[in-house]
Amino acid sequence: MREFLNLPLDASAHGLQIDEMISLIHWVMFILTFGWGLFFAYTLYKFRSSKNTIASYTGVTSKTSTWLEVGMVVFEAILLIGFAIPLWADRVVGFPKKDESLIVRVVAEQFAWNIHYPGKDGEFGKTDITLVTPDNPLGIDRNDESAKDDIITNNQLNIPINKPIIVYLSSKDVIHGFALPVLRVKHDAIPGTIIPVWFKATKTTKEIQEQTVQTFDLTNMPIEKNINLPEVVDLKISQGKNYKNYILMENVSKDGVDLLYSGMILDNDNVTALISNNVSTVKARKIDNTLQTLLTIVDYKDVSGNIILPKGSSLIDDMVSMLLQNNITKVQARHKARLDQFIFWEDYNLSDGVIISKGTTVTDLNLEQLKSSNINLISIALATPTEIACAQLCGLGHYRMRGYVNIQTEDEYNLWMAEREAELNPVE
Repeated sequence: MREFLNLPLDASAHGLQIDEMISLIHWVMFILTFGWGLFFAYTLYKFRSSKNTIASYTGVTSKTSTWLEVGMVVFEAILLIGFAIPLWADRVVGFPKKDESLIVRVVAEQFAWNIHYPGKDGEFGKTDITLVTPDNPLGIDRNDESAKDDIITNNQLNIPINKPIIVYLSSKDVIHGFALPVLRVKHDAIPGTIIPVWFKATKTTKEIQEQTVQTFDLTNMPIEKNINLPEVVDLKISQGKNYKNYILMENVSKDGVDLLYSGMILDNDNVTALISNNVSTVKARKIDNTLQTLLTIVDYKDVSGNIILPKGSSLIDDMVSMLLQNNITKVQARHKARLDQFIFWEDYNLSDGVIISKGTTVTDLNLEQLKSSNINLISIALATPTEIACAQLCGLGHYRMRGYVNIQTEDEYNLWMAEREAELNPVE
């Protein structure tokens, strides 16, 4: 069922319980839906009008439906009392001992996760709202003795493996959804409240990453096609017309002074500037936003043979204008592969001697280079498989509110913490 539901990888001590509960609920819902569907079909057939021409004012007299309903209530009570409540109690009531756990504060804001570690003394220092700045998002008072060793990170939660983690969750502005999918953690961060959440990781980030390794076949890349670029025209300018979907292809000058520049959009202000200076015709082209989703698959050169747009480049407005200015009106392109959330899991030697190293982010330019070197099968893995996501619509920048969890061995975590402490007290 886990595979059928496409649940994310599990890297937590309690993940199996959560997954079993999710699977059980889905099975129950499937059985209920199927059972009530059959019952509905049965009633439609049994009480069809052709066999029941006269209405019955007594209805069904048997107790079958009543017992079915009672049975469902009992079954759902067992599901709630026997499974859901014990699991909830284990997560909410059964907290580990503080002296055996790593305790951190996570303070959400639009649009970032601020992580606060108490330092060696194990005590969180004082915070003051008047001290909040972009460099001090939590307003830590460094004059407080307990705050001098406190460590603050942004969108980065480092934790050791096989150790209980207690997170005190809060928010500076609106409700955010603190979600760690692979650790099976999800809780709202609410302004004005401090909510404790705990979990224990059972795999390091590297181990999780190794489980995401997959082989990608470059022959399955998006289809390549020939694209006609927008035509450059002599656009006549007149008062009252809308030219916002046009972009200038050359500078517009009068009496040796540039009024507008190539690449500028003909919005109302620019059109007004042209009309007030008696400019009636300009070189322009239509804006085609669909081109920005495409990438070139060959190099494009100017008349001197210099590459002006290498393969793997995005057809943004500036690039399209540059091609047209060099009399290139057709291009070979494809849609983006959208693999930028992956990294290469092996080293690859290209035909020109360049090496794409393991751990390098997958880009469309890399993919085109590999294809040119006749390398079609590559190993890739998720770059950040252990992310911190916001599961609430907390504002227009909600999609950008992403951090990551770095699950380390005890030695790796202690080394990381020592490095952060050294940054607080640099040696002169």
